[in-house]
Amino acid sequence: MSRFIRPRRALASAVVRACTVAIVGVLAVVGIVVQGPIAVADTEETGGGASSGLLGAGHSMDLIVQIIGYAATGVASEPFTYTVKVSNLGPDSGDGATLDVDLGTGVSGASATCASSAGGAQCPADLSVTDGAAASGGGKLTATIPVLPAGGAVEIRVGGTYPYYSSLTTTATVTPAAGDTDTDMSTNTVTQQTATPLDMVPVVSKVQDKERVASGEVRTYTVRYENRGSTPIPNVKLTDTYQAGSGSYTIVYSISCGAGTTNIACPSWADGVTKTVMDENGAQYVDLFGSRSGRFVTLPAHSVLELIIPVTETMSGCAVGGIFDIDNRASMEQSVYGISKTTRLFGSIEVPACDMVPVVSKVQDKETVASGEVRTYTVRYENRGADPIPNVDLSDFYKRGSSYATVEYSLSCGPGTTNIDCPAWADGTTITQEHGSNYLISTLFT
Repeated sequence: MSRFIRPRRALASAVVRACTVAIVGVLAVVGIVVQGPIAVADTEETGGGASSGLLGAGHSMDLIVQIIGYAATGVASEPFTYTVKVSNLGPDSGDGATLDVDLGTGVSGASATCASSAGGAQCPADLSVTDGAAASGGGKLTATIPVLPAGGAVEIRVGGTYPYYSSLTTTATVTPAAGDTDTDMSTNTVTQQTATPLDMVPVVSKVQDKERVASGEVRTYTVRYENRGSTPIPNVKLTDTYQAGSGSYTIVYSISCGAGTTNIACPSWADGVTKTVMDENGAQYVDLFGSRSGRFVTLPAHSVLELIIPVTETMSGCAVGGIFDIDNRASMEQSVYGISKTTRLFGSIEVPACDMVPVVSKVQDKETVASGEVRTYTVRYENRGADPIPNVDLSDFYKRGSSYATVEYSLSCGPGTTNIDCPAWADGTTITQEHGSNYLISTLFT
């Protein structure tokens, strides 16, 4: 058989035969006949499959990529393994072919090893694999197969952990080396998908042993963070907010795991150590877990984290009616999976009764006025009891007749002010408010 020489193959690695071929070329346009012997080199390769093609062309072969052992269904957070196989059906060698595998978004713990090579093929020396964090667009596997003769094959074993998504899609692609040609590109890419249905059932509950306690008396809360589903809930944010009574207080509490904790290790911060929070400024909300950002845990399938929280609040001062009402909340959140659960628990604290009798009244000198006409309001804030009312918040709002009206007013203390100094902001200064939008409420003071 006579063949044209591929110049890129070194003659030193081939057996060359000289043969004489009679070629007749007819140039019909000018009527000239060319006839004679022409020497042609026929190259037989010694290290691979048969070559073919025109002068200057690369190798020609049919590469195939397969994903073997890929599961149709899986469980989020559970491990997986499968095999990516690259084969060469020839006729030429496919040395230098590259393998690229998109492992899929969210895959963690990704690994890859060359499991086997056959037919004279060699395992990749540059095998590389990365995890599939969502921000990176998915895990990646890349490799170059240095030697892939016709009839040869390489198998890459891939492992990792299923992500917390409803499915995982993996795509493998094999590409011939530059200059080579694949005769059937339809077998160069394969895609597989595993269904990983999420079964997360978050539940949060909070109970107390006593609804009402005296100042300085202990009250114990039991908080349960549960996952009743078969899929773990990763990085779930847990919070527990305790609403103190009011005014100056001291809160003493601890956090420990209860006997109901199941299928989850007790977190290090639930160590039973006594903590004390003191506030003289009346800040009412206390983050019992010690962090405004909450505490993060992974709730495994069918798990319960039960926390026992004894709280003793000692309050100074008194309250109207001798009772402070409190509202406490526990919550769990995982924004990626749309989880937001909150439970509320109401209770009260008994303190000495205060003799506070708050009264507020407001009268006007004219019910109807013309535009631009003055109308005077008299507002009285009273405490008719024997005990002072600390840190009382006063406000006054005026609703304008038109969203484009201009309001001009002043604030001053009247002769009925008794047993209290006139505040500095009630100084009689004229104030003008102009609005050019649909803002009908003017805040006179707050």
